[in-house]
Amino acid sequence: MADPLSEIGAYASIAGVGVAVFLACLVYHLDKKRRTQEEKHYKTLTEESLHEILQIFTEVVLKSKADTRLDEENEAITLELDEYFKENYRKLRDLIRDTKIYLSEWRSLKAEQKASADQVIESLNWLIETFYPVDKSPSVKMKRWLQNRSELNLKKEQVQKIVNTIEQTN
Repeated sequence: MADPLSEIGAYASIAGVGVAVFLACLVYHLDKKRRTQEEKHYKTLTEESLHEILQIFTEVVLKSKADTRLDEENEAITLELDEYFKENYRKLRDLIRDTKIYLSEWRSLKAEQKASADQVIESLNWLIETFYPVDKSPSVKMKRWLQNRSELNLKKEQVQKIVNTIEQTN
């Protein structure tokens, strides 16, 4: 005949293993749900940031549309661009930083799409470093944006294409 205490201990051990398995499954399920929600969150934030970058390119393209070569018009456009970039410089820098973070946290994004999104970030960096460097003199700024206007249009089209591609595939 078995000792009643050892029977109770055996049943308690079996119950303990059952509780442990249940808790492990519960934790796994909750963690998986949390990771899925985080993934959706960073996907949404990344897509919103990429759209914001596209909107910035659209605004700058519209502001820099000067088909004439009149210095007065170019100077007026330079002043308008200067105001825009000075007003938004910090926001643009923050957007670059935040988009990099969101992109790094969007783990299910395919490598080639991640590389494309990185190009969008680099294009925004080009916009504030090369196309219209805020810290340069007005004459240098005017010279830069006039020289890089066609490249600006190409970069805007590239950003548009990348944003559309990422939206369609995810």
